[in-house]
Amino acid sequence: PSLAWLPPIPPPISTLPPCVTYVPGFISAEDEECLLQHVRQAPQARWSGVEGDGRRTQNYGGAPGSLAIAEGLPEWLAPLVRAVVESGAWGDAPPPNHVLVNIFRPGTGLVPHTDGPLYAGPRVATLSLGSDVFLDLHEPHAATPHASLLLRRRSLNVISAEAYAQFHGIAEREADVVDERVANAEAAEATLGEQVPRGPRVSIVFVSKLEEGSAATHPSVLELTEEVARPDARSDVAAVAAVARRVLGGSAAGDGDGDGDEALLEVLPRVC
Repeated sequence: PSLAWLPPIPPPISTLPPCVTYVPGFISAEDEECLLQHVRQAPQARWSGVEGDGRRTQNYGGAPGSLAIAEGLPEWLAPLVRAVVESGAWGDAPPPNHVLVNIFRPGTGLVPHTDGPLYAGPRVATLSLGSDVFLDLHEPHAATPHASLLLRRRSLNVISAEAYAQFHGIAEREADVVDERVANAEAAEATLGEQVPRGPRVSIVFVSKLEEGSAATHPSVLELTEEVARPDARSDVAAVAAVARRVLGGSAAGDGDGDGDEALLEVLPRVC
């Protein structure tokens, strides 16, 4: 992508907990198509998930649950990372060193979750390509969202500070309807009652993994490490897994079935 021009960065949305920033038209239509071509041309080995499922993912920089930075970012992503940082949208956190690329079929949802304690800032930025979608914002573990963001295609949103601790997710539906809970309606040029159909969508998600030393002293990670190290952890798998889901976020730590709890306990020592 050329990224020859970047828009001014607006202030955070005042009606939401700090800080949620929404930047419409962060990239051009030409750059969007260039990025989509790179996503489509990725080798099969780069994808996780099953062809035909609602969501598939590419990881760059290493596995999401690992602190290790296993590789540098590819050439096609490097200018995009620079644009996110140099535009001012990223703020003063260390630059992104890990990128997840998700492709969603129309109607696919995303379980409400937090992105956990392993990222610097803490903050996460998402560039939306191909389609508009609602991102719902929840108080932790609340079933009903208290607000939504309308993520137009080619827009960038950044979530940090207090807002990072809230849950975010995408409802399973074929279209969204703009209502009074859409916090960025004006910036997204949306009108009440507007029908927003969903097409195939790609999200490019930017995070900065903490270095192993700093992550190991993060209070939430310390709490989780202590739980895993308990002598009776193996006999109290469900309790340890519950702490993991609270610290790491819902979808990052599985869905809470017994088999998932056992698998999660195997992974936690590597995460911590």
